[in-house]
Amino acid sequence: MPHDSRQPQVDLINRRGETMRSREIAKFAAGFAANQMLTHGAMTATDTEFTMLGVTYTRELNTIATAFWAVLLVLLVYHAWLRAPADGTPRN
Repeated sequence: MPHDSRQPQVDLINRRGETMRSREIAKFAAGFAANQMLTHGAMTATDTEFTMLGVTYTRELNTIATAFWAVLLVLLVYHAWLRAPADGTPRN
């Protein structure tokens, strides 16, 4: 099918070789990180302890996990939504 010159051609790869797909993956991962952060935060707040796959999740471990997931969430949100693409294309 010939290219319609009235519509701009969208290139999925920018100048740095980064695909738009990486932003979509980061959006999904940000949702997962938010879920983990809230779950571990709730377990920390309620002092819930449990064992899974031989690892005992104490209040201290849940606090560390909450902080880890929060930092990862901030990085993923920045990559997925806030960072401007290098090639000048609009953010999505």
